[in-house]
Amino acid sequence: MSHLTSLQTLNIWKCPNLTSLPEGMSHLTSLLNLRIGDCPNLTQRCEKENGEDWDKISHIPYLYIR
Repeated sequence: MSHLTSLQTLNIWKCPNLTSLPEGMSHLTSLLNLRIGDCPNLTQRCEKENGEDWDKISHIPYLYIR
């Protein structure tokens, strides 16, 4: 993940077995948009301020998680 320094948009869809985001998410400093959909485990882990993975994505300006 640390080599994706220019990545601006990331979409993660229909990944029911994905249980968490990688640790390297916080290193994606150019990431402006993150969309997560139909990933029940991630939806819960990415809840604003309370989710276990929130600290990995809180720097991203535009988040869409459902």
